[in-house]
Amino acid sequence: MTKRRFRKFVAALAATTLTGMLTLATGVGVAQAEVGKTYDASVDQTIADIQSYWAKTMPSVYGTQYEAIPTDRVFPYSESNPPPNCDDGGQTKAPYQDVAGNAFYCSNGDFVAYDEQGLIPKLRSQYGEFAVGLVFAHELGHAIQARVNYSPSASVLLEQQADCFAGAWAQHVATSTDENVHLSKDDLDTALAGLLALRDPSGIDGSQDGAHGNGFDRVSAFQDGYEGGAQACADYQNNPPTVTESGYTSQSDYQNGGDLSVQELLPIVTDSLKSYWTNATTKFSGATKLVSGDVARAAASCPTADQGALDDAVVYCAATDTITYDAARVAKEHDSIGDFAPAVLIATEYAASVQQSLGRDVQSAAGRSASVCLAGAWTANVGNESGTATSSSLSPGDLDEAIAALVASRSGNVDRGSAFDRVASFRKGFHNGPSACVQSSPAKSAGQKSTGQKSSGSPTTGAKAPGHKTTQV
Repeated sequence: MTKRRFRKFVAALAATTLTGMLTLATGVGVAQAEVGKTYDASVDQTIADIQSYWAKTMPSVYGTQYEAIPTDRVFPYSESNPPPNCDDGGQTKAPYQDVAGNAFYCSNGDFVAYDEQGLIPKLRSQYGEFAVGLVFAHELGHAIQARVNYSPSASVLLEQQADCFAGAWAQHVATSTDENVHLSKDDLDTALAGLLALRDPSGIDGSQDGAHGNGFDRVSAFQDGYEGGAQACADYQNNPPTVTESGYTSQSDYQNGGDLSVQELLPIVTDSLKSYWTNATTKFSGATKLVSGDVARAAASCPTADQGALDDAVVYCAATDTITYDAARVAKEHDSIGDFAPAVLIATEYAASVQQSLGRDVQSAAGRSASVCLAGAWTANVGNESGTATSSSLSPGDLDEAIAALVASRSGNVDRGSAFDRVASFRKGFHNGPSACVQSSPAKSAGQKSTGQKSSGSPTTGAKAPGHKTTQV
């Protein structure tokens, strides 16, 4: 998150001639798998299943048969066994150092190659076998694009559709009865972490040639495919997804990664939240207090506490309209993920206060999910609030930090849903606005205490956001 600055700075991205290359980077109700066993298919079984999926799916989606890539055009490579060269259709070998840690599909020769030395073992050890499977689903998604001659205006749209295709295959696996391919509920959560690891470095502009997308865009595309199937991905051709990936806007932001200190961050975030929500609904007074302290004690002493919408580190007490946060944990999230991680933690609890003002239940799993959704709605409007004391804007890495915080959330004994569902809730608010978040969240039961604010009814004003229609919550 940054204070508003105006000098343009664009980070450089080295161009690549390889189509659909994936590189492992450094840093940071939908998910219902029917089979509870962790995904453990071999690479060969995975590739065979993906191609079988497309043999069944491509005719209904594109009206044409799928031409499979034979096994002799799938190349595992290593330093001692370099891959075919994409430039000449595989007639020569490519230098290993040029493609180390990658997987790629090459339309010139119609083949797939993957680094069995530098990529697959790392993915497998850090994120599990299903993350390996998604790499192949993504690359074979590029093979689908080649077969239907999909050529969008920006390379990042190719990558987002391939991520969407990977999500569509994941949905197929989740409902598969094949004993060789099956998912556990944890597989989807670790898959999101793997997609974050495969994101572009912060500061890459989505319009640059070779861009694959930030973590937010990659996860969004994957969930589009999981929720909507291959047809939703094919629809990208006429209705491409929004690309949020952008470059840094100042040299100083580039140097510090766009991060503010915790001391700078908290007043800016609370000012932004107060401005946004008092404009979004007349029911919200903006009097919510933010204090540091013993979160466990604060939750235990408050019968109306939400127990933390996203994490045990921050909790909202409806009886006193107070958010209590663990200063040490907030600092740790800031230092390990980035400044927007604690911003999202605070935003979810502010959202609980908004829900309380609307007479909504904040103590249930559905209420906590709605708070995450409302935090997404606020995030989409950062920088567009009126009446704030300090102007602010999202920095290029902030949305990825939000996803990382959602994935890393500690559930403990509180039902906060899966990481997959938390991300889906956040995205719903980000793309559709606050009204989408409270339509299905439960009203407060008669036994719940009130803060003295009005407990029911709809606000009379709405807040307009980029990509949002004027909405009421």
